[in-house]
Amino acid sequence: MSSGPSYGMPSGKQTGEHEELHLMTHGSRYPLQAAFHVLGNIAIMGVLATMTIVVINLARWSFRPDDLISYFFEGFGIVVAGSGVERIWNLTVKEMLRNPLSWYALLTRIPFWFMAGGMGYLIGLLLAKRFGLLDFYEVPVKPLFVVGARLGMGVLGVHYLIRQWTPGAKLM
Repeated sequence: MSSGPSYGMPSGKQTGEHEELHLMTHGSRYPLQAAFHVLGNIAIMGVLATMTIVVINLARWSFRPDDLISYFFEGFGIVVAGSGVERIWNLTVKEMLRNPLSWYALLTRIPFWFMAGGMGYLIGLLLAKRFGLLDFYEVPVKPLFVVGARLGMGVLGVHYLIRQWTPGAKLM
């Protein structure tokens, strides 16, 4: 007897892959619950992305405690952009693949994570400047985009791997 819902899959231990495949094909029966789940997922991943940015700045000896709130803008920018490109990937690339949970499907997500990281980091940085949390005159867009893109690939890639290969994991 299975401990969780079967979602129309064979009985036994359900994995994150089975749940995601079911949600891709059937959608959610509880849209409000799904919305809260996505928002909670974004909040948790945003805090983790912010912690990653803080650790990187500590390692480079460039951490300033008065910029901590701006790091939250940058971290949440990466995660919100990542959530958006995940939806775009589901609507475009997923339709072209036979198995959207395969290794080559994972490779097709990497450019999306790269763009989401770069855009989210820069948008978070510019929002922090707009609200007066950072003081700078010019933004070196290309280097900061690459920094954000690398962060995005790391954070969103780890998030994807946790969702996929954790048995019984809830999915975004």
